[in-house]
Amino acid sequence: MDQKIGDPHWQNDGSFSIPLSHKTISPSGVEPTDILQVQNGNVLLTLRWLPEQDLYALCYFLSSVTLTAKNSQDGHKSEKYLNEGLKMIRSKFKNPQEISEPLASATARIKWRRALYCNMLLQLIFLACARTDWALARQTLKELRSTTSELQDSVDEATTCLMEYASGIISQGTGDLKAALATFQLPIFALNQSTSKSARNDPRRDTAILAALNSALILRDPSRPSHSHSAASKVLSTIEPYCRVSPNKYIQAAYFLISATTHTESTIQTKHDLHHSLQAATAINNSQVTCIALTFMSWKYFRGVIGEQSEKSAKAARAMARKADDKLWISVTEDLLAATLDSQGKSGEARATREQADIALLGLPPVLKKMKSSSSFNSDTSNIQTEGGGRSPEMFMKMVEI
Repeated sequence: MDQKIGDPHWQNDGSFSIPLSHKTISPSGVEPTDILQVQNGNVLLTLRWLPEQDLYALCYFLSSVTLTAKNSQDGHKSEKYLNEGLKMIRSKFKNPQEISEPLASATARIKWRRALYCNMLLQLIFLACARTDWALARQTLKELRSTTSELQDSVDEATTCLMEYASGIISQGTGDLKAALATFQLPIFALNQSTSKSARNDPRRDTAILAALNSALILRDPSRPSHSHSAASKVLSTIEPYCRVSPNKYIQAAYFLISATTHTESTIQTKHDLHHSLQAATAINNSQVTCIALTFMSWKYFRGVIGEQSEKSAKAARAMARKADDKLWISVTEDLLAATLDSQGKSGEARATREQADIALLGLPPVLKKMKSSSSFNSDTSNIQTEGGGRSPEMFMKMVEI
């Protein structure tokens, strides 16, 4: 793209001519048309697609999507590409390029730009949520809602579905579980029998599955009534046929993780689900799911265990939380490691580790700070309590966005 800036073959109306090799086609055998032209002895393939800046904006967006999984590890390159693309699109809205073209074409071009803009804003929201920047996520969602209101009926169902899902995870991530659950149970997230279970590209179906998974996280909260826990199991049973055959490893990783933390009656089944979740998460380099799975494993299988393995397990969970750049899970895993160190008599290391947990806590929304500060590890015991005052990873599991 950078090599083509100012290329005379790239015209203002989006027309772009690509020279073809003589091995591909001979100039002498070409009859000039709107698509094929001969110029200076070369055959040119003429495309009429996007003006230069529009194509640049699209490339920035695609580059951002490609780098999403590494955003927390490479200095937020995905966001940097995205912000460049957003600047281009916004400048087009403020100072539209004057191109002589039919009204229908101009209208379609503006609609395309707004659709791209909506997708860029959605990408920014999810990037912000992944690193727990809730202020940016909220601000961007507000901008997205304003943009879609201008588009009115021309907003496609997938965009609407993703926008509502984004609203739900922002509520969930900031501790407003009532609002989050209400959002995830909206009719737009309903799965019906006609929905394909194995189609490779179905954004609405996949978003509906994610909404159901987040609902299960909220419903399985230990502080909720017991009937809520059975509701969580029912939700998982409903989406199980879709998740097990899903071609999307993100869906598989999330489903098996939530299943493992919900259906804990069978140790064999729990370990089976954790294995499949970690396998899928590793394949797609998903640091967040890997972090949560390792944290749950450390809490479930090594709490109260004195030895090198329990410390290694807690440190592995903390390392993945840092890699994911997730303040909530950094705080949780630092606390988990501190409790492990305490149980082994390493009170000095435990104190320093707990200080790191408190630093991470500063970056959390007020409601999460309050929830966390109202419960703490008992330094005199190695057990992490799950009810009535324990500060365990399970307590915060319901607030993480998938």
